Amino acid sequence: AGVVTGAALAAAVGSYEEWQGAAAAANAHEISAIATRAAAEAEEILSSAERVKAVLPVCVVVGATATSLSLLTPRLFAVLDLAPPFTEQNTRPPVVAAAAPRGLPVLEAPSLARPANAAAPEIFGRSARAARDKLVRTKTLLNLVCPAISILAASVSVVAQQDACRRCDKAQALGRRRFATREDVGRTWKSVVELVESEAAADTSLWFGFARSILPAPVAAGVVAQGGAAPLLASQVASAVAAAQ
Repeated sequence: AGVVTGAALAAAVGSYEEWQGAAAAANAHEISAIATRAAAEAEEILSSAERVKAVLPVCVVVGATATSLSLLTPRLFAVLDLAPPFTEQNTRPPVVAAAAPRGLPVLEAPSLARPANAAAPEIFGRSARAARDKLVRTKTLLNLVCPAISILAASVSVVAQQDACRRCDKAQALGRRRFATREDVGRTWKSVVELVESEAAADTSLWFGFARSILPAPVAAGVVAQGGAAPLLASQVASAVAAAQ
């Protein structure tokens, strides 16, 4: 009787432990599947964040390239030969000598050149002013190209960085919500109103960041220009500040 009772008890204990072990293994498999599913969803969000973040190296290269090209702007002026085509020398018509028979003195024809103290003809004056205006516009455009590209790259990088951070925070919130304990629910759970407010705050922060990314370069260029520096130096400073952002 004792042997039978001991065998039955051992079998019962073994069966109970086997059941506990199988149940624990099943629970572990289920939790692992849930964790895998949550990780897959978080990986989906992180993949979109990585896609947004992929533009940052491009912005760095574009900003550095624009800054380097801004240093070559004087050389570009020299290559394009940006000089006024109408000057004091080429606005005077040539003096023509009149033909005379042999033996007679050669007389010069009346000179069509205006006196040195006379005003330039209206047609030449308009042409010279137009040429100077075109020269100023061309130089201004060339001075603004590189800073504009650098500022654009800095703005895009700031927007991409903030968007990537927001997506990463969403992926982290997914894990916190799925695996929060009873004590952590009060800290991680948000109502619909709080979710809408957090999204609105994130959008506002995005646009403020975009505005802050545009301001430093023009402000630095304005400070340099107010100090008496040439517009070319102000353009180079603006490109460098935008690339440093």
